[in-house]
Amino acid sequence: MSARISWDRYFVNITRDVGERSTCDRRHIGAVITNVSHEIVATGYNGNPRGMSHCATIGCIRNELNIPSGTRTEICTAVHAEQNALLQAGRASFGGTLYCAVQPCNVCAKMIINAGIRRVVYLDPYPETMGVDLMVALGLEVERYYLEEDRVERITTFQQSLGAEDSLQRAKEAAAGVGGKPLRIYDSLANLGTAPQVRREGNQGGS
Repeated sequence: MSARISWDRYFVNITRDVGERSTCDRRHIGAVITNVSHEIVATGYNGNPRGMSHCATIGCIRNELNIPSGTRTEICTAVHAEQNALLQAGRASFGGTLYCAVQPCNVCAKMIINAGIRRVVYLDPYPETMGVDLMVALGLEVERYYLEEDRVERITTFQQSLGAEDSLQRAKEAAAGVGGKPLRIYDSLANLGTAPQVRREGNQGGS
């Protein structure tokens, strides 16, 4: 008889199924929020607001304007999977874990922080990484889950696992400022040159 799968794998599997309900033309993304007792308190998937026709019917404005993934996220009619899950969960998300098929964007990250989520586990990276930087800076546990290896990679610095050089360049550009105004969250990153410090660990699922 095979051993039971870990809690992380269990919820990641559910997250992928939830994403199958998505109506987005680009990505099918699901999210699951659990509490400290490993109970599901809410799920969500990305798609247009209630009462609005699906993108399959009306088309995708991001595709029409050829907007690259991870940029100009304000030009989109869809509600993200994380946002829908947080709306469903309400205060029940406080202290819980959010599982998502894709790394949260900056807007979702700010909502995750204010909802009181303590841990975020995602499967695939996302081109825009400011959201993860912010969550790490504010003390959330942020981990990437590798499905085939059944392991998590804990992000313990501002730099992402996309690579130290890429992270360093983003930090320098951000610290240089936007319109002459520096982004303070990146001030301490501009001179970093070391590789990302991550802790690889096995799943710590309870009974």
